[in-house]
Amino acid sequence: MTITVSIPSRLQPFVEAELATGAFADENELVAKALELFRELSGRYQSLRNDVQQSIEQADRGDVALLDMGRIKDTLRAEFDASDHGP
Repeated sequence: MTITVSIPSRLQPFVEAELATGAFADENELVAKALELFRELSGRYQSLRNDVQQSIEQADRGDVALLDMGRIKDTLRAEFDASDHGP
């Protein structure tokens, strides 16, 4: 499938700079990659919206629990220390 796309003048310097890096063979490859990333981002955004909506519905039903931030911090510190990122 062939689609012709016009790049707004405000984006042309960006496109030219990206092409100059050699990361993309041509404008078509750059636009295709941009569209793939946009599709991925759109999917993540929709998933997040769904999660937020589900959380709102749970809260509206009273299906919530208080967070023990001290316990959460301790758990995360222990996981971090056990990882390769620890001291």
